[in-house]
Amino acid sequence: MAKPCALARQAWPTPPEKKILTIEGLGQGETHFVREAWIAEQVPQGGYCQPGQFMTS
Repeated sequence: MAKPCALARQAWPTPPEKKILTIEGLGQGETHFVREAWIAEQVPQGGYCQPGQFMTS
């Protein structure tokens, strides 16, 4: 029987007392410097990859 080439697992355990910041959380309050750069560079809008790229940067 073939083995799976990938396994679903949490890459980095996050303690329950820690908060995870998502792209939606950056829209509140002051404009985040990464968001300002994203707008200045006219990064393409839409698509599922934009939040991942934004949060990785």
